[in-house]
Amino acid sequence: MQSISPIVPFVDLAPLHQPIQAQIEQAIHGVLQRGDYVMGQSVNEFEQAFSKACGVAHGVGVACGTDAIALGLQACGIGQGDEVILPANTFVATLIGVLRCGATPVLVDCDAKTALIDLVAAERAITPRTRAIVPVHLYGQMVSPCLLRDLANTYGLI
Repeated sequence: MQSISPIVPFVDLAPLHQPIQAQIEQAIHGVLQRGDYVMGQSVNEFEQAFSKACGVAHGVGVACGTDAIALGLQACGIGQGDEVILPANTFVATLIGVLRCGATPVLVDCDAKTALIDLVAAERAITPRTRAIVPVHLYGQMVSPCLLRDLANTYGLI
């Protein structure tokens, strides 16, 4: 009798890097040769290129997205007693980023067609303690930046 694998493949990522595999391997080799794994030449070059692409003066590379969320919220003064609205359809790291800065995550429903945060549900979840909305863009889709900014501006949120 043949056993059936309980694993359902999500997406085959291997082909994604094939066109630039040589460049990736060369970059990895360069870091290994220099030994500058943290705050080295490659990180500095990335920070400069990223900040330029975003049209800002500075960019800071961090270890992971969880750190980026926590540091971003902390930089905005969000902490203990504050609420941050998140889509229910997100990875646990988003919640951990909010918890690490001392705030309370508030999960809201997502749009059935896009699986992105439902901004109407987000608006219903706003309380006097709400300080920010973390929209989480997924599946090659963005939450409407204009609608999100309008909602944030209406309620004085980040």
